[in-house]
Amino acid sequence: MGKIPDMKQGIIPEQTEGGQSNTSSSIRASSDQEARAMYNVARERLLDVNNWHNISGDLTATFELISPNGEKVYRHAKEGDHIRINIPGPGTSTGAGYDWVRVEKIEEQTDHNGVLSYLGMRVRPFKPPKDIDPDVAHFFQRDATSSFILTQYGAVLEASVLGRNEKPNTDTSSFWDRVRNFFVGLGAMAGLSKAQWKALVKGIIRVPGHSQMV
Repeated sequence: MGKIPDMKQGIIPEQTEGGQSNTSSSIRASSDQEARAMYNVARERLLDVNNWHNISGDLTATFELISPNGEKVYRHAKEGDHIRINIPGPGTSTGAGYDWVRVEKIEEQTDHNGVLSYLGMRVRPFKPPKDIDPDVAHFFQRDATSSFILTQYGAVLEASVLGRNEKPNTDTSSFWDRVRNFFVGLGAMAGLSKAQWKALVKGIIRVPGHSQMV
């Protein structure tokens, strides 16, 4: 899989401070052609943010795709969109009870012979769209990122969520948000968010009749 790490370099920031996390799941198809068909299905699932909760399970957060003008939209995610996240427990007052991220970058590559396909989407903590308050409405600070990666290499399909530079967001003007973000952020860094991401990556590549490798 020598080509895949080179592809990922454009979407995953360098780890410079705070915590980092890597969550992945993979599945092996019977042929490259079957894997490409599975990739196309998984690609739809990754970009269909509104459906993440349904493929992850009932005990996970809910995600809603919000356009830059603040309206919920029912389509694939695009650069500049926001994702409104409702996690179990108290939300942020800055984000009207929600955590928010912005879709910062989406890139996709594929070769000509169907051996290698790649899709990456990077999100970053952000304020709600059209909000004049500059405070980030998320339990992680603005430098943190989550990169959602889907790769097909030969007969192997893999989905990953890679977190970088994760630090609790205690810079907000709201005292209660600072307290909430500190504890929620520490919990996420300690691994509590890993179950959420594990459920998501499994759901993205799930195919009836195929056993997942990881």
